[in-house]
Amino acid sequence: MNKNLENESIWKLILRFSVPSMIAILVSTFYNIVDRIFIGQFVGPDALAGLTIVYPVMLVIFAGSALIGRGGANLISINLGKNDVPQTQKVFTTTVVTTVIFSSIMSLVGYISLGPILSLLGASDSVFTFGYDYMSYILIGVICWIMSFTLSCTVRAEGRAPLSMIAMVVSAGTNILLDYIFIVQMHMGVRGAAIATIIAQAVGFFILAAYYLLSSEVVKLNKAYIRPELKVVRKLLTVGLPSYFVTVGSGISLMVLNRYLGDFGGVGAVASIGAIGSLMAFFNIPVFGIQNGIQPIIGYNYGAGNLNRVRKTVLLSMVITFATGSIIFVLIRYQASNLISLFLDGQVDYLLQGANGLKVYSLLIPLTGIINISIAYLQSIEEPLYATAISLSKQILVLIPAVMIFSSYWGIQGVWYAVPFSDMISITLAISLIFMQNLRSRNMKQIYT
Repeated sequence: MNKNLENESIWKLILRFSVPSMIAILVSTFYNIVDRIFIGQFVGPDALAGLTIVYPVMLVIFAGSALIGRGGANLISINLGKNDVPQTQKVFTTTVVTTVIFSSIMSLVGYISLGPILSLLGASDSVFTFGYDYMSYILIGVICWIMSFTLSCTVRAEGRAPLSMIAMVVSAGTNILLDYIFIVQMHMGVRGAAIATIIAQAVGFFILAAYYLLSSEVVKLNKAYIRPELKVVRKLLTVGLPSYFVTVGSGISLMVLNRYLGDFGGVGAVASIGAIGSLMAFFNIPVFGIQNGIQPIIGYNYGAGNLNRVRKTVLLSMVITFATGSIIFVLIRYQASNLISLFLDGQVDYLLQGANGLKVYSLLIPLTGIINISIAYLQSIEEPLYATAISLSKQILVLIPAVMIFSSYWGIQGVWYAVPFSDMISITLAISLIFMQNLRSRNMKQIYT
């Protein structure tokens, strides 16, 4: 497989690695929706609100997982390209050990402080009970969730995206089946949902762990590196930093948008951003799939010094995301009302508000793939500070001030237009940073050595 990364057609590699990732993301999105349907239909709205109130806690955990898993995955790809087996095993072992330490800390600290955290998040009495019951079980088995995510990242780094997809699909199927058994048949409520989630994540983890224990020849645990080197830990955390800020930034920006849309547009506007968020999560699956898929291609060829293949991977990825984004742009232009009506009821003012918001929100969607591809590229060539700058600009540094300033002049329309404005600045920054990164050396090869 490693030689394929170095020799096979870039088009074929992008498709081979991106399509399984897209399927995995689609399945994950689907089973998260089904999970909430089971809770909302068979436990009640307060239980669903309980899951919503603990979302920031889960976001923090996931952000930390992304920090470690994606940082380690990028370094593994680079060292595989260099054919440096000892360093590859050192990075993998360090990634696994760091994940175990992080999981243990999250489980212990989260369990002790869960009550005060839920109170701080504003949970009412009934919502507090459901949120506490759900999250307390999640925290007990959180190591399965985090380890499953970490190993999913590392197997993709080796070029084994289909294995990651299989683990995700089996895990999702297990979760849906156990939701039915625990919630519908056994009436276990949110506790049943949490236990189902942990068991499902454990199934995914065991599938991936079995590969490393039984099949992997190069990327494997090495007891010589069980005690993590601070230098390696620092490096993998630094490389993973952009992924951390993408995750945390999305949560922060959503909270800001919710507040300002609520102030200027009421319930309809808040409902609209919820619907738009769901639609955009679906529409961005190709972009996220390609972003995941190109990481091992770029990382391996960067490590091997194959500059032309790195450059071609980036350019072809941007072409593909532009093409898919353009199709989605046209669809939204002509079907915005119908798309919004999938989520909102038949009130005309809600539909009009949501359709307008969707059209404005997605103005630059043909070009926003540049942001994701640039972040993946810069992470994969060990330029995490540039990638972090792009991540922060899109979600926090530009969007939040733009929402505040634009809304003071143009009300709710200002809030909506702050999103494409932030996209425009981030796209410009991404292109500029890639250009600067390439310009730093007279010879591109010096960058990859």
